[in-house]
Amino acid sequence: MAMLARVLAEQTLRSLQTVDVMLLGVANDERRGDLAHFDAARLREYLRRSPGEISDVPAMLITDANGEVIASSDSAPAIASMARSAAFARLKSGGDAAVDGLVRVAGQRRWLLPILHRMETRDGHFAGSVVALLDVGYFERFYTSVRLGEEGNVIALHGADGALLVRHPARDDAIGQISPRWASGIAGAGREAQPQRFVSAIDGVERIGIAQPVPGYLLHVV
Repeated sequence: MAMLARVLAEQTLRSLQTVDVMLLGVANDERRGDLAHFDAARLREYLRRSPGEISDVPAMLITDANGEVIASSDSAPAIASMARSAAFARLKSGGDAAVDGLVRVAGQRRWLLPILHRMETRDGHFAGSVVALLDVGYFERFYTSVRLGEEGNVIALHGADGALLVRHPARDDAIGQISPRWASGIAGAGREAQPQRFVSAIDGVERIGIAQPVPGYLLHVV
């Protein structure tokens, strides 16, 4: 179990890093001043092209230093502001990358995971963030491909506060739910990942599980 949890966490990390490399390219263009003279139409087209072959990023955003969205690849962006986002606050305080809570596409059942990267001016001052909205279907497909063995076994990805982001087998009605034992028991701060017994708040089933941190991001694979 521990080995599988580590492998899943490492694969999740590589997926996030792939997106972050793309975001870093946008941040570097901003720092060089290459985006300063783009009008709204040109900036939108630039953001539309940026994901390249990363097909699971349907939209990108740029925010100013206050967290307000100033450019989007989508004419109707799923997010209007990151000002109250905990992930944006981490970037503002000096972090390079962060993941925020899920957002849902209006009129669809699709969930998107905002991945943020810090942007700076030429002199190193905080300029805002560039955000990729990653379709969590990517993780769902990957987790579905893992052979879990016995019926009833589960793989899940949880956010910093314990909110459920992805689950296999899928339970769309449980997305966003927070386990009441998350901070105190399942993923206690500073605690080495160890197998433990707990009862799921989603289906009431007692299982033995392990919460493996995803290095560099406030995420856990369970």
